[in-house]
Amino acid sequence: MTPHAPPRRSATVLALGALMIGGLLGGDAATAAKKKTCKPAPKAKCAGVNLAKRNLAGKNLKGINLKGANLKGANLKGANLAGATLTNAKLGRANLTNATVTSARMGGATVNGATTTGLVSGSVSGTPNSLPTGWQLNTGYLMGPGANLTGANLIGQTLTAVNLTGATLTGALLTGATAYASTFTNASMANANLAGATITTSTLGGANLAGASLVGITVTASGLPGANLTGANLTAATLSGTDFTGANLSRVAGRAATFSGATLRNANLTGAALGGNSQNSVALDGADLTGANLTNAVLGYANVANAVISNAAITGTDLRNTTYDGLRSGGLTTGTGTRLPTGTSVVAGYLIGENVDLVEANLANQVLTGLDFQGADLSRANLAGARLVSASLANATAVGTNFTDANLTAATLGGADLRESSVARATLTDASFDGSLANAPYGTAGGASTPLTQNPVTTLTNMSGLALAGVNLSAAAKHWIQVDFTGANLAGTTFKNDGHFTYSVFVRSNLAGTVFAGSGVGVKFQRAIFTGATGVPTIGGTGSWSLTTCPNGTLQNTACTFS
Repeated sequence: MTPHAPPRRSATVLALGALMIGGLLGGDAATAAKKKTCKPAPKAKCAGVNLAKRNLAGKNLKGINLKGANLKGANLKGANLAGATLTNAKLGRANLTNATVTSARMGGATVNGATTTGLVSGSVSGTPNSLPTGWQLNTGYLMGPGANLTGANLIGQTLTAVNLTGATLTGALLTGATAYASTFTNASMANANLAGATITTSTLGGANLAGASLVGITVTASGLPGANLTGANLTAATLSGTDFTGANLSRVAGRAATFSGATLRNANLTGAALGGNSQNSVALDGADLTGANLTNAVLGYANVANAVISNAAITGTDLRNTTYDGLRSGGLTTGTGTRLPTGTSVVAGYLIGENVDLVEANLANQVLTGLDFQGADLSRANLAGARLVSASLANATAVGTNFTDANLTAATLGGADLRESSVARATLTDASFDGSLANAPYGTAGGASTPLTQNPVTTLTNMSGLALAGVNLSAAAKHWIQVDFTGANLAGTTFKNDGHFTYSVFVRSNLAGTVFAGSGVGVKFQRAIFTGATGVPTIGGTGSWSLTTCPNGTLQNTACTFS
């Protein structure tokens, strides 16, 4: 039996070996089981655990080890994963809304399909295997739509094709940074520092840049339509060709900035400091520049049609060759070196010129001799006592305008709309109405205008005290109903032959040489009132008189006696 002893020892050794192997295997199984029950917490060792679809919202997981962990579909909304190890972790379709991954290690991690709105990052290391659509890792920051990059340090960095739509970059440092073909649509960049940055072929539409520093920035072939730049500093910025349509640039500091060729259509530039800047060929149509400082600015060939430039400083401003139809002004401050468009003037703070908007302007008692108001809108303006000698108001709109006591001698009024205007005691001697008042519309404001060539002229603008001496009305209307010429100077005025004057008032009017009808032509007066009228008019032919009050106050149905 002795020879068989060695095999027994071999069996013993094998048994011990089997026990040792079993023990090792059992230890690994225990370790694996322990990992599966890992409780997520700060600095917890949860490598390889399965946390798929777990609710970890708002949890403090700072410094946790989740290497290779399965976090697919997990709810990590608002969770703090700063300094976490996420190497090779699976985060597909996880909810990382407002989560923090600052200083996290993310090499090989898969984050595709995850919700990352408001994700806070910075100093992230490693290259993720995949990221949500539109996201990228750039200089340690996870950048994408809706990312939270508040206070991010991106000084001198290059951002190429970055999509930061709706992202938050409040107070971010982008000094000297370069953004190319990137999107910042509706991004919040309030108080960000972009001094000296270069932005090329990028979109910043609707972005909030309120209070941001854009000193010396260069923007090329990019757009900021609808952006908010309230109080931003644009000093010495180069913004040539930039689209600011509808943007809010109120109270911006933009001295020495260059806007040449830029589009600022319908932009808000109230209170903007734009002195000394260049805005050649800029589109400012519809923009509001109320209270803006444009001292020494260059606006040559700019389009300021329908813009508002009220209470603005334009001392030394070059406005030559601008397009200014519909421009609304008032309270303008001019001075040495101001250069205006040809044919315009600044009077009492208003820019006077063709087709401008002077609605409700106060030009009472101003000297406006020879100025051009052609096509201008003077509705409800106050021109009482103004001197408009030889001025042109052709085709102007003057509905409800006050011309009381104004001097319109030799003025041109052809085609002017004077409905409901007050011309009491105004002087229109030798004024031109295209040879008559034929094209001057009258009537009720807001209603259809009634050219004086149409019949009848009724409830006409108050003409009491009007000086129409020598004016030719022969091509005007035939019927004058309820027209008030009280105290008007109609000496030498010629009315249309065969005219009808019903309820028209000529009280105290000067009718010396007034021609109501030529020889052999009839004229009709029905309930007309001539009380106190002076001068002898020409009433040729067979006039018709009905219940007319004569100069001596008598009511009769026969011809009145004039003296």
